[in-house]
Amino acid sequence: MEKRGRQSLLISARLRLQDQDEFKAVLLKDVSAHGAKVKGEAGLSLDCGVHIDLPNIGVVAARVIWVQSGLAGLRFELPIEPEALRTAVSGEYKPAPPPPGGFLKRIF
Repeated sequence: MEKRGRQSLLISARLRLQDQDEFKAVLLKDVSAHGAKVKGEAGLSLDCGVHIDLPNIGVVAARVIWVQSGLAGLRFELPIEPEALRTAVSGEYKPAPPPPGGFLKRIF
């Protein structure tokens, strides 16, 4: 589902403050080319710099633009390709080949 250029998803990511070494687990809730909403990182403050490690993308520098009730909004310093994250969640769909002898039919 896409809304205003954002993709709604729920995926694990890792985040750290720019002046710290340790990454902490967060949930990425929404993402666009220019930012994301994350859940689970206590201690983020408005305008602090962070690095977020995004699946299929890598570590991205961002700034906290809002904080509210365990959620935070991030603005990436450089745009990302959000579709790469969706592929990390869903992968590529490839239908399985039919079994030898065809499919079974339910008879009752």
